[in-house]
Amino acid sequence: MTAPRSADAEALDAFVEQLIETSFTLMTLANAIMTDAAERRSSPDAPPIPDVLRSLLLDAATKIVCRDIYIVPRRASRGPPRRRARGPH
Repeated sequence: MTAPRSADAEALDAFVEQLIETSFTLMTLANAIMTDAAERRSSPDAPPIPDVLRSLLLDAATKIVCRDIYIVPRRASRGPPRRRARGPH
């Protein structure tokens, strides 16, 4: 019997699985670009593969991150909340 997996381990597994799928897609795309270049089906002045992938993927991803992810500053931890004194009763 195996120990139950933590949420962190499950999240890491999901991340690795997505990374593998993304890598396969990138390799397929890069292979198609290199094949076209080798068979002279692409323009001789076509930009290098890293530039093409960066413009196709990273620029779009950056726009999504900038649009959809918000960084919220953490409040400094000051210990448990204190009760305020209300003055003499």
